[in-house]
Amino acid sequence: MPKKLLIILVVLTVLGVGGFFAIRVYVTQQEQQAAAQYAASSDKIADDFLRDLVAQNVDNAYANLFSPALQQGYSKTHWSKTFFPQFKDYSSQPARHAKEPVQAANSSVPNSYDPRFNQEPTRYAYDFTLHDLTYRVTFVIYKLNGQWKINELSGAYLP
Repeated sequence: MPKKLLIILVVLTVLGVGGFFAIRVYVTQQEQQAAAQYAASSDKIADDFLRDLVAQNVDNAYANLFSPALQQGYSKTHWSKTFFPQFKDYSSQPARHAKEPVQAANSSVPNSYDPRFNQEPTRYAYDFTLHDLTYRVTFVIYKLNGQWKINELSGAYLP
């Protein structure tokens, strides 16, 4: 084999291996950035709440995810007896129906979330199939002192 061809093959091999590692580093950085963005987003709290709901983990949801206003409105006993039990044997993945920023209903109704505080209130709606009926869980997550909290929570069977 001529020496020039051998040199060209070595250079191409080095470039190929170097390119592979460069791409791998780039992909890893992108994955880390996506994971960090998810961890700091309201989507993570929504997912945590859904896991707690299905696992019947009222203690964690009440203590770590509910806002003080939601805790004052209803006790942990209320949630454990009236809301969480219907999801006890649920084994599927709920379908996200909606994710939208919370807006005031009209200009005469003030928004309860103050935009000056960068609360980023977001309404989530998930559909669960319970006993062959669709049950929609709706909740609002907002930032309270830099932490995401659930501030509104409701659910109802759809007609």
